[in-house]
Amino acid sequence: MIESKNDASRNLEKALQEMEQAKEMLMLARQELYSAQYAKIKSTAVSVKNEVMEMIAKVR
Repeated sequence: MIESKNDASRNLEKALQEMEQAKEMLMLARQELYSAQYAKIKSTAVSVKNEVMEMIAKVR
């Protein structure tokens, strides 16, 4: 009985460690996603700015 409780406790600890590890991996993936989204938005903004500057130059 005590052995099965110890086994259950070890299994629970292992599962909790795995969940914590998965949580950390999720946070890293989320950061990478936000970084990629920011890079895309920034790239689009720079492209639009360049187009606007070209249009202004043509009007002058």
